Amino acid sequence: MPTPVRDDPFFSYPDDPEQLAGRDDGEVIRHRRAGTVQIGLPGNRLHQFMFRSDNAHGEPIAATASLLVPDRPWNGPGPRPVVVNAAAIDSLGATCTPSYALVHKPFEFEIPPFTATMLDSGFAVLVPDHEGPRMAYAAGILAGHIVLDSVRAMRRLPALPRTGIDEDSRLALTGYSGGAIAAGWAAQLQPVYAPEVDFAGAAIGGVPADLSLLPKTMNGTLGSGLFIAASFGLAREYPRLLTSLNDFGQTLARSPAKDLCAKALMASGIAMQRIETFTYPGVLDSPGVRAVMAENRLGGVPPETPVMLFQASSAAFLGDEWIPESGVTTLRDEWCAMGTDVVYAPVAGEHLSGAFTSFPMVVRYLSDRLAGIPQAPGCRTRQWTGS
Repeated sequence: MPTPVRDDPFFSYPDDPEQLAGRDDGEVIRHRRAGTVQIGLPGNRLHQFMFRSDNAHGEPIAATASLLVPDRPWNGPGPRPVVVNAAAIDSLGATCTPSYALVHKPFEFEIPPFTATMLDSGFAVLVPDHEGPRMAYAAGILAGHIVLDSVRAMRRLPALPRTGIDEDSRLALTGYSGGAIAAGWAAQLQPVYAPEVDFAGAAIGGVPADLSLLPKTMNGTLGSGLFIAASFGLAREYPRLLTSLNDFGQTLARSPAKDLCAKALMASGIAMQRIETFTYPGVLDSPGVRAVMAENRLGGVPPETPVMLFQASSAAFLGDEWIPESGVTTLRDEWCAMGTDVVYAPVAGEHLSGAFTSFPMVVRYLSDRLAGIPQAPGCRTRQWTGS
């Protein structure tokens, strides 16, 4: 498990699960007004809060989130809209969460500057720490619960009337790569888990929709650092997977590597290690691992919100070398067949640069949805030219 945060008591999670059992999903446990020190963010008010949510197994947990509100009145029609930004955390350490970074890591601002751009447009931005208290990277059901419960908790904040936000504020959802796991699951779970949370649209990109496709593209490649970290993250949420570790894997699981953040994990991919270095042979084909992959596969349940799926594609230029496009197009086809309005937008680049080439498109898409411009009904695939 990740080493607990030692220098900020706000991130101290309740020791006894019974302290959470009597609370409702989204009930606020604690909150604070914090000062943001991140470079690259415009003037804003930062509200941080801990709330009750559920893990992947329906058990109560505490989770955290941050709400950033521009430090000026909202002059648009209706209450201030909110972008729910499931930022890519892709980390194992407790100090790697967006909420911790906002107040303790001044140079950890987003690239591209999505949050800053949305704030500059007057929107509030809600950033959930969707890996949960165990930093269970890649655990999709857990992440979806936390995203949805962060919206419930935001609506209960005592300071909400002073932000220009209320229960009628339009909501839009977005996430890329590891954040797309959280955003995709939030969109898919919303109709049943949180029917009162209504998104005007969801922009989800570079999504690892089917984890069973990733061993071919990430295991033993430059993406291996993130692949192995995601494997350990899943094992935190599904502890039965830990029985697959060999002695070397058990040692790694308890080493300082268990607290690494995304940049270090990504850089470790240069070693191009395979997961089999840390496990018993054939682990990826074992029934237990296959079952966890299947449980965390997106698809099969239709979101009610309109969705834009986007992916670095060879049809545009280069293509995503880590996240197979076939997984994303299969997800599109499944959701479309069940009635979800989906536009699929191939973009130029590979996995990392795809976040940059898609940036103007995502900003435009979310801005249109928050302005009340509806997404065209039905399903289509096309190069992005507008709303």
